[in-house]
Amino acid sequence: MRNKQAMSNDNLQLGADGCILVTGQLTFDNVVRLSERGKKLLDKSKVSPCVFDLSGVTQAGSAGVSLLLSWARYARARRIEVMFSNLPPGLTGVAQVSGIDQILPIKQNQAV
Repeated sequence: MRNKQAMSNDNLQLGADGCILVTGQLTFDNVVRLSERGKKLLDKSKVSPCVFDLSGVTQAGSAGVSLLLSWARYARARRIEVMFSNLPPGLTGVAQVSGIDQILPIKQNQAV
């Protein structure tokens, strides 16, 4: 139903280039569902590394970090190379404070 999808405020989509586009909010209310959907898309992607593009994420914090860790563990177990790009500032900050940025494959954005 269209209204239900609009209310979810999040989306994962496999792009034509094999990247997984992540948009909307990454919250404790939706990360379990997003984790499962992301794993299915990861299995469908045929590129290496498979890039999770988070440029469309509007809200994220520690729940988002947990989500990235979930996808990274899943990929590692299946010997799939992944990369996370365009992390929003809130997610980058939590990852840096916790030290997770040192273990997650994060593509660093160019400084402006």
